[in-house]
Amino acid sequence: MLDKNTIGLILPLSFNQFRCKSTIELMLPCSIEQFRGQLAAKMGRFRFGLRPVIGTLCGTRLTVWKNGWFRRNGTQARLSAELIDYGKKTRISGNFSMPPFTVAFWAILLAGFGIVFGAVFVRSLIAVISDIINDRSGGGGSVWRDLVVSPIGMLYVVGFHAYERWVAREQQAFLIDFLRTVGADASRAAHPIASDITRHMRES
Repeated sequence: MLDKNTIGLILPLSFNQFRCKSTIELMLPCSIEQFRGQLAAKMGRFRFGLRPVIGTLCGTRLTVWKNGWFRRNGTQARLSAELIDYGKKTRISGNFSMPPFTVAFWAILLAGFGIVFGAVFVRSLIAVISDIINDRSGGGGSVWRDLVVSPIGMLYVVGFHAYERWVAREQQAFLIDFLRTVGADASRAAHPIASDITRHMRES
């Protein structure tokens, strides 16, 4: 069965779903300083680099996104979060969302195509009904072509937008896994002996 998230991916039920906005709350087993040090070693600052994740960390304000060709197209899930000190632990609290320019672009594009394709479809449908009532051929093939092509064109645009939001959702999962890995590595680096004991106990 389709869950609410899957339905929202195909047909956004809210503005937050349209821009792929969601909240994140992570508790990492390391201090902020330990997390910052490990993150600096794994995160890049330039999109043309080889690091899987790029972003900035100013004080306790973190902004990250997945590196790749989608980054250059402006289609990616961006995380804006705050690092909260919990002593020997770090809490990450923030939001995922697509860039404002991308949201505005798709809103204008979908509205424009909806108006154009909708007008063509309604005009063609009225022409076909009128021809049937008056028992005449009317516009012939061109009318039927517009009647078929207009909804297909709209479905293509909506489908491509759904695909981009699916990519953004997959990137959100990738970034969550990345942050958890950074936190775990930072904890192991700070407590190597305890980490080795735990690993040997699991293996045995």
